[in-house]
Amino acid sequence: MYRLPLLRSTSVARPASVLTHLSPVVLRRTLHFQPNSNNTSPQPQPPAGNRYVSSLSDMAPVQDPPQPSFKESAYLNRMNMLELLRFTLVSFMSSYPLLVRLSVKLLPYTPLFIVRNIIGPIYTGGETPKEVLKTIKVLQNRGFANVMLNYAAENAETNTKKKSIRSRIANNSVVQITIQSIEEVFLKVAPHTAQDGTVTTGLHAAGACALKPTGLTDDAAMVLRRFNEPEGVDPELDRARAEYLGACRAICDYVAENGKGKVIVVFDAEKYDLQQGVYASQQQMMKEYNVDGKVIVGGTIQMYLKDSLKTLYELIADARKQNYKICLKLVRGAYMKSEPDRGVIHDTKADTDKSFNEGVGVCIEDAEDVVSKLIVATHNWRSMELTNEMLQRRADKAHLEDADGRVVFAQLMGLCEDYGEALAKENRVVLKYVPWGPARETREYLIRRLEENAGSLETTGPRAFYESLAELRRRILRF
Repeated sequence: MYRLPLLRSTSVARPASVLTHLSPVVLRRTLHFQPNSNNTSPQPQPPAGNRYVSSLSDMAPVQDPPQPSFKESAYLNRMNMLELLRFTLVSFMSSYPLLVRLSVKLLPYTPLFIVRNIIGPIYTGGETPKEVLKTIKVLQNRGFANVMLNYAAENAETNTKKKSIRSRIANNSVVQITIQSIEEVFLKVAPHTAQDGTVTTGLHAAGACALKPTGLTDDAAMVLRRFNEPEGVDPELDRARAEYLGACRAICDYVAENGKGKVIVVFDAEKYDLQQGVYASQQQMMKEYNVDGKVIVGGTIQMYLKDSLKTLYELIADARKQNYKICLKLVRGAYMKSEPDRGVIHDTKADTDKSFNEGVGVCIEDAEDVVSKLIVATHNWRSMELTNEMLQRRADKAHLEDADGRVVFAQLMGLCEDYGEALAKENRVVLKYVPWGPARETREYLIRRLEENAGSLETTGPRAFYESLAELRRRILRF
């Protein structure tokens, strides 16, 4: 059985790095902060006593860690022939940059029958809550702890004839369907039980209801772009902002009153011109709901942005001052290829990697008092290994193995399935991000995800394709 490399593993050589001789301040600047002429924002300052920075050089592998394969995970072996053929075809279409770009262009014109029966089963959870429950059962059998469920609507549908904010929220289809999914999925799903009656895997961590901010109300994009403007200047903005926050509160209220600790609400990220509004609104929800020891709401920080660490440090400081808890999903970033202002993005992938890894380290080792839940959302194997090492080291040093799911991993359904299984075998809590909804809606979602995750697909697609071909040959030729 493949085992994820841990801190004490001898499979990865770790000679002493010259970085261990640098002071923490110099080390931080060397590894994480490389200002350039395009970055005029002030550099973030770490919290006092940052233990992560002083230990980063001890953790950093000097070579890429060994990666699991689909063969080792038995992911392909469990597929029936139809599933394997479907997976092989989709893997082929995501194997090379040209094919990925072609897929993005063809998908809007792809018949819904193909979306529903070939593409959808790999990347989505189904069209109804009942189908989603079946998908969760399959994921449970593979060892995944829970899901992040997202209704794949790119835009809200409200009754524009309704004039009052309360009436518009009550008739908001996304709000209604999201609450329905919480009720019919998270509150009804049962732990997986073996034939002898013992619980083998099961949902041993809270699930998450992921919300796309621009899909919550008709005017959400305008609201988020202007969210921090003062009240009383533009009545239309005030009305739209109140409606947006009302939609957020309607979902959060339902989870607070009925969630029973089985689900949290997590706001996804948006493009940079909207992201400051997303940060402000998700922070406002955390202030309102994550009090008295409860964690109801979480948000997302995109670590490919140059100001991401500054945002993280400011959020931690505010939570300590205002006495509320933080739930965060850290991602590298979903809109890198489509972001028009390249100056807000880290100059190199290495800079983004360092930003992401430091953000994870700060949340795990320096902000445990306020970061009550951390979702490490990544398809990057090295970041998974570094996070796993931090958790193992804390378990070795002190008191916890993080069995309560304070730190969990998350990956998109259909991507890095073997990586996720390897983490699950190390008894890590792994969530699968599962979009669901009518095929017409999920097709729009898949177009966006293909554009956002082209890099991941180009990395994992060829490996998945060739290994699925090998599995097909083995079954057909019986060797």
